[in-house]
Amino acid sequence: MFRLFALIFGAALMAPALAADPVLDRPMVLVAAPAVHDAAFRHTVLLVTPLPDGGHIGVIANRPTDVRLATLFPEHEPSRNVRDPVYFGGPMGGVLVALLDRQPSPGGKSLQMGDGVYLAVEEKVIDHIIEATPNEARYLVGVVEWEPGELNEQLREGVWQVADAKANTVIHGDTGHLWQDLSKAAPQAPDVASPSPRVEQPAPQPLIDGPMQGESPLRHISYEM
Repeated sequence: MFRLFALIFGAALMAPALAADPVLDRPMVLVAAPAVHDAAFRHTVLLVTPLPDGGHIGVIANRPTDVRLATLFPEHEPSRNVRDPVYFGGPMGGVLVALLDRQPSPGGKSLQMGDGVYLAVEEKVIDHIIEATPNEARYLVGVVEWEPGELNEQLREGVWQVADAKANTVIHGDTGHLWQDLSKAAPQAPDVASPSPRVEQPAPQPLIDGPMQGESPLRHISYEM
């Protein structure tokens, strides 16, 4: 089993939900504006969902790496059965999550990212997915997280466009052309500042090019609903 640590979002996640724009109170697909040049977010497509405190969490859907899950956990035999590479989910490092297109929810505190699409965030749930149905999920390292009000502000500034696309279409799309395909219908925005959600170690992809030694830096999300 993985030696993974809990990442506590903090007391804010236990606060009552804040009033939000109607667009922001449900899962959505975001497309980075062409003028966003930050290495972590340039030409990205994100699946995003609200959190109880009015903040948001998401994952980048179109950044595959060349790293296999078995490379991260060479002593975990079920990981060898995962065929696809690990994806870069976002610059908030040290979080391993699993994205699934299936009904019902995989259980635990999994987050709904769209119709039939869930983000598994707990160690026991992800372990079960890898051991029982290893190739029915996409495994990502890192997430993107916004404080309450941050995403609303970035949408007003034109950093992101809300795409008219379904989450399951996004995760099964061609990652090499996904941003181009979804951004064609989005209005062109003026030059904008790079997005500034809460991040750790911003980088274009996770530094996971070898097996984990000692204490694994991969951690799982823990939060209160």
